[in-house]
Amino acid sequence: MLPDFRNLGNRHQGLQTELETSDANEILHALEAAQKKPVVNPGLRHSSTLRRSYTGRSGTLKTPKTPAAGSSHGSHAPRIPDWFRVGWTSFSTKRNPGGSLNLRATEKKDNSIDECLETLYFGETWHHSGIIFVTGFLAWLFSTWGCGLPTIIAGAMFLGTYYHITNRRFLRNARDDIQREFAVARVEEEPESVDWLNNFVEHFWLIFDPVMSAYVIENMDTYLVDYLPSFLDSVRLTTFTLGSRPFRIEAVKTIPTTEPDTVCMDWTVAFTPNDVSNMTQKEIELKVNPKVALNIRLGKGMVGTAFTVLVEDMSFRGQMRVKMKLISKFPHVKMVEACFLDYPQFDYVLKPLGGETFGFDVNNIPGLQGFVRDQVHAILGPMMYYPNVFAFDVEKFFSGELDITNGVLAITVYSCSTIDSGDSTLNPFIRFFLDKAQELGRTSVRENTLQPIWNETHFLLLNNLNSIMTLELRNHSSSNKDRRIARANFDLKDLEEDDNEIQGLDLLLLRHGKPLSDVKVDMRYMPVSKPIPREDGTIEPPAESNSGVLRFTIHECRNLGSTKLNPYARVMINGAEKIKTPVFKRTSNPKFERPGEVVVLDKTEVSIRVEVKDSVNFAEDVTVGVWTAYLVDVMQQQDGRNYWWDLKHGSKDVGRIRFSVQWKPVVMEGLTKAMCGNGYSNPPIGVVRLSFWEAHDLRNVEAATGSKSDPYIRVLSGTQIRTRTEVVDNNLNPEWGEHHYVPVHSIREDLMLEAMDWNAKSKDKTLGYTILHMKDLIRQRTKEHKNYIDKWFEPLVEKLER
Repeated sequence: MLPDFRNLGNRHQGLQTELETSDANEILHALEAAQKKPVVNPGLRHSSTLRRSYTGRSGTLKTPKTPAAGSSHGSHAPRIPDWFRVGWTSFSTKRNPGGSLNLRATEKKDNSIDECLETLYFGETWHHSGIIFVTGFLAWLFSTWGCGLPTIIAGAMFLGTYYHITNRRFLRNARDDIQREFAVARVEEEPESVDWLNNFVEHFWLIFDPVMSAYVIENMDTYLVDYLPSFLDSVRLTTFTLGSRPFRIEAVKTIPTTEPDTVCMDWTVAFTPNDVSNMTQKEIELKVNPKVALNIRLGKGMVGTAFTVLVEDMSFRGQMRVKMKLISKFPHVKMVEACFLDYPQFDYVLKPLGGETFGFDVNNIPGLQGFVRDQVHAILGPMMYYPNVFAFDVEKFFSGELDITNGVLAITVYSCSTIDSGDSTLNPFIRFFLDKAQELGRTSVRENTLQPIWNETHFLLLNNLNSIMTLELRNHSSSNKDRRIARANFDLKDLEEDDNEIQGLDLLLLRHGKPLSDVKVDMRYMPVSKPIPREDGTIEPPAESNSGVLRFTIHECRNLGSTKLNPYARVMINGAEKIKTPVFKRTSNPKFERPGEVVVLDKTEVSIRVEVKDSVNFAEDVTVGVWTAYLVDVMQQQDGRNYWWDLKHGSKDVGRIRFSVQWKPVVMEGLTKAMCGNGYSNPPIGVVRLSFWEAHDLRNVEAATGSKSDPYIRVLSGTQIRTRTEVVDNNLNPEWGEHHYVPVHSIREDLMLEAMDWNAKSKDKTLGYTILHMKDLIRQRTKEHKNYIDKWFEPLVEKLER
């Protein structure tokens, strides 16, 4: 019912693996071991008693045989033959606003004869002309045969009937056209009522409110515990109802000037349960008003005290814009966007003390109601006040992919060259984020060095490659806030151009446009394996792998015993804690609803342990119960058990826990090959010959001394100097005539040509620079053979002159 903001906190270590380390060598060894094993298919069940498929973390894997790849339903015939004609799109060249169904029977056939016949048969002019021609021909024919007056009367009756039907159809079509034009004009200018919908909601609300209220009561504690102030011991929602009178849609105005696949409406919505107009005396007597009661406990332990806060008589009115984008496939709605066109009006009665009988409405305190109203507008404004919109992806919700990633970016950070920041020493680390948004992860801190070496591989979850990846070099301080040193940006779209993999990438770390260092990285994007629709309408199952993304959720516990418990839970993967829930006060049935995600390199080596503990003030927390299992067993058994598992304390059952996992396989074989030979251990792919002839109108940085610059050109890869020319003294238009050869290791290894002013006693000064992109000079070519892929590089131009 509420958006889940609980996982927007800092995830400083990014997405972790089951190894609890980012060391590139350990990750490589784990991947190699996983790929040597047969792929475990958790969906297979071989007996009513599921047994272990392996003997332990170092045991021998015993995996049952999986079906052959060709055993799926790929040989089935298409659902509908291609020559069938299905839907209006099969008769028209107009594009389907919702997109193609990828079904040949729904597409228009290119048949000129059929189009000609359709025009002749169904064109109105040809139709009338044909009737006149046939009537004249039959009159001549009957007169030739000598037919008498009865034949003439029958023909006249036929023509009269045809004229009557045709005229009636014409008048009906004309009336419909006129009414349609009036309706369009009325829709554009006037709102319309939806009393039929309100009547339906009035009947449905009496059934729906108890169900919704039970759902809110059951789940609201999960959210309240996250925003609980430190001075409160607990907050429990004990009473909730929105009353017996539902909301009303007072008016709807449709906006017709939208795209064919978009529906846009402005709704005037009101929730006024205390309005008794249009109600009978009996309905007034049976009416139930909205009421919410919160049980709040102050203090800790035996010192605390509880009281009830009552909120009742809520009312609301506002104008909303609702926009729906339609698609052809189920659920036929891609996206729903909603926003308030103006500040909504709301009212309520708040009684923090005294309850219903002696409670005092604090809104009577001068200024308090306006303050609360402004705070609500300040919170909702950035979320759903026009032009901001609250968007919900209906398609992903029904497909189960609302919170699931589309791919994993593996980024291996090797090292930085000497950091030229002016500091004597640093504690550097690098953090990753997309489009200047939330941090996705960070490397470890390297202490007291200007030349950090990490050799770490980090996994970042991505939905697409349409963003800018930022690598930010920062200095860690134990006493002060971490300080930013420099940034490097990389457009992830470049990964698509290089088959989702780039090795040997040097990224310049810039501060105010000046390079301070460069960071050496490898990147590889690995999409999540998903089912692939075939042309014949069948589905090709996703490619299985022992590696992938594991999303786990700890939902709730039941029957823990005493209602005086303050339970919380810890979820550990291979002994390392991944998530820890907040403490839920005084309940034996806590509802956690906490998800977590882990990149799993080898699912056959993953064990899960959940500990439920009782939080005790001024003492060590007590373990209530423990549940342990292997990931493969959980994946096999969870559907049959409805996600419920037994908690144990020793050999005794102490309650039940609901815990679920969702597995998204990711094929990581390419990552293993890439990590075995990164771009910095590969031989050069070629040599670039640079001919430096001359420069014109260089900047004079020696004007203050009455002299001129002493220029030379240096060639850098990152911050490493590859070669340099001779110095030309006291000249702003120098000539060199020198040839230099620079080896290149990657198509991404761009070279910086920087003009410098030489100084004998001080640091050389920059006069300007330009970047020579290797992709402007060379390109990679590939050719597939039976057992391997041949790759080579060739020049795009023989000579590039600038």
